[in-house]
Amino acid sequence: MKTPEEMARLYADEECSGHAVYGEGLYAGFLAGYKAGCEVTDQEIADVIVDIRKREEEERNKLPPDKEQRHARIWEKIKVKMVGIF
Repeated sequence: MKTPEEMARLYADEECSGHAVYGEGLYAGFLAGYKAGCEVTDQEIADVIVDIRKREEEERNKLPPDKEQRHARIWEKIKVKMVGIF
């Protein structure tokens, strides 16, 4: 698998048509876009996790105490697995 820098260099070399300055701009632009895309993805993941927690909290408030405890244990297991992913 290629690194983002390798992909940027290939893209710049293919598109620049021999113009070094233009190629460096393409290289820098590709890396900037790649980084921005990764950051947006991380933010989207964080937003989803926050949303899940809010929904879970709302549902927990509706449940009887014995089900609340069960759901709390399940959620703790899920959090441990999610932390392992990131």
